[in-house]
Amino acid sequence: MTNDIDENLKRLTAAPVSGRLAGLEDSVLERVAGYNFAAHELPMRFRVAAIAAALVLGVVGGMVPTERAEAVGPLSPFGATQFAPSALLAPLR
Repeated sequence: MTNDIDENLKRLTAAPVSGRLAGLEDSVLERVAGYNFAAHELPMRFRVAAIAAALVLGVVGGMVPTERAEAVGPLSPFGATQFAPSALLAPLR
């Protein structure tokens, strides 16, 4: 028993739309508008602790090297002509 996806999608497209979907968006927006987000607000101490932990983790993670970094060569904006817009847009010769 093989299901052809294209045939099933055509059948689904041809089916009438359920009446329950007509008011779905309005009911969801009413529930979101009526929700009291301030009632579930986190304490200030918890927020400060979370921000401090994120900063510490970011700084420590940035300080730990993953591999040795070595300069390939001097980097000069005047020496990088292969990336100039005129070189990128011009056909290869």
